[in-house]
Amino acid sequence: MTASAHRWRLQAPAAALVASCAAFALFGCGGSDDHEAKPATYVAGVAATGAPIANATVTLKDGRGNSQSATTAADGSFRAPSTGLSPPYLLRVDAPAGYLYSVSADGLRTTTINVTTLTDLATRVWFTVYGATSLDAVFTNPSGIAFPTSTQIEDVEALIDGVFALWLADAGIDGSTNNLISTPFRADGTGIDAVLEQTTVDGWVITISGLVPTVGATKAGAYPTSARPLQAVERTQVTTLSFDNEGKTVTVESEVTAGTEVSASVATTVVPTSTATETAFQQIDADIKAIAETANQKGEALTADDLLPFIDPDLLMQGLNQREWADLMVAQIGLTEGVTFGGYLIDLDQLDTVNGTAHGYFTFTETANGQTATNREESRFRLVDGKWLLSGDGRPGYMYVKAESITDQGGSNTPVMVNASTREGAYLSATVSGWTWTDLPMLPDDETSVDEAGHRFRGFWRSLDSVPPAGTAFTIRLQPPGGPSEEYVVTMNAATGAFVWITSAPEGTAADVIGKTITLAWTLPATVVIDEVNLQGAVHAGPLETGVECDIWGETLGTTATSGEIFIPTTCGGEAVNWVDLAVNVEGVNGEELTAFRIYQ
Repeated sequence: MTASAHRWRLQAPAAALVASCAAFALFGCGGSDDHEAKPATYVAGVAATGAPIANATVTLKDGRGNSQSATTAADGSFRAPSTGLSPPYLLRVDAPAGYLYSVSADGLRTTTINVTTLTDLATRVWFTVYGATSLDAVFTNPSGIAFPTSTQIEDVEALIDGVFALWLADAGIDGSTNNLISTPFRADGTGIDAVLEQTTVDGWVITISGLVPTVGATKAGAYPTSARPLQAVERTQVTTLSFDNEGKTVTVESEVTAGTEVSASVATTVVPTSTATETAFQQIDADIKAIAETANQKGEALTADDLLPFIDPDLLMQGLNQREWADLMVAQIGLTEGVTFGGYLIDLDQLDTVNGTAHGYFTFTETANGQTATNREESRFRLVDGKWLLSGDGRPGYMYVKAESITDQGGSNTPVMVNASTREGAYLSATVSGWTWTDLPMLPDDETSVDEAGHRFRGFWRSLDSVPPAGTAFTIRLQPPGGPSEEYVVTMNAATGAFVWITSAPEGTAADVIGKTITLAWTLPATVVIDEVNLQGAVHAGPLETGVECDIWGETLGTTATSGEIFIPTTCGGEAVNWVDLAVNVEGVNGEELTAFRIYQ
């Protein structure tokens, strides 16, 4: 499930739809046809692969095997009667290169169902995860085969949205409001049709290629002081899908290249193919939404007690228990006038409805001044007394292994950073193992970090000298003061060779920015689907080796933001600030990390 999942739309009555020829322009309405009798119910749409599929047979079938047919017009539009059929529907177009399929995106008898390369992918993905070995065979004889419900196929449609996200954005398509199956379009080389023209599919390998405007390359070691001109480059994405029928999952592996930028990612998603899995998705999503709704209702009066009903009593989230995490949420939300909070489930990569456990990713959003910022989090979920609750990551600190593209005044590099930011004094030492490394000692943090709720962390870190493949598993071993060591497995994020560059920042030293609100500007990458853009940083007080560090955050930013403001406080932990680290952090939907630093000493 994603942010676009389960969108509700109003369906106009059929009488309103026939009021004028304009209402049917997409479906071949014209001339004397306006006065002909129309079927009581029908399915309309467009069949296209980047060019309209003309004069092709369209067959509409329901789960009982009943069918109706029609023929596409020169522009690929069609209108097939659905009288006597019961949704959900399975639709097939006899295209010149082979059959293309689509399914209902709602439960209506009169509706829009497009048939394209993208709807065909979504349909085949769902039936493959469901366990069907041949979609052609299912269409020929659907007896005993369930067709996907509208909410089930919506989740898969959102998955395909994610695969094509870069290209949909370039074509001016908003994936949060556009539905690949049910949103009308024209096969005229614009919008969705432009994406179809750029796409080829060979089995489960998808290749998309086209020219895109992107920021010109920056010479290594240079620190740009002004925006660079846009240059058109060839961008190519190769995506491979693979399946686990037992786990009911699909894995998406992608590599995107544009000029010198190369980004690679791998992500696994549970596909709901049963009532039990669909219900779990909906209830987990509802739990996260309830946290956001409670925050909005309570506003500045929000307390940790208000959030506890939605949090597993056994939660362990980045070293915080249920009460501590609720305290931190209250401190971080800090709603003020004009600010609204949101939340939703992004997806699940593990789901066990029998034992009531799940694992996946969710996001909280904050909207202010027309900008919506997101904060993607990894978590487990647990069924407690019949209710799915947020259960945390199960780790005693903020742990990750990340390939991070970094730029600063001195140039650029892409180190792999291992981090175990644990509660202060909880562990004596740490090691990391994975890929070609075994029990590498991790270094202790120089300073204590204090979060917004006052919790103190001082853990361990390590920089690795090469970049493993995305999805590589690592084991972090922590040694507490007493008892055996503890092991935690983390997976490396998606890697990218793209960079973010700060193009404008105040000059001077820490003394020149402390106590002021300053503005930074930056570039964005061309090969990463952006999930978050944050202007953040840390201020330091006291000696470097023994002082304290406090996090600071800039204004709320959307995913296309290229500038922002941040206030630099004068104190941290009751002491005067003497050092400022600012960072523009861009995160991709697959965990890509790109950071541009500006340091003031």
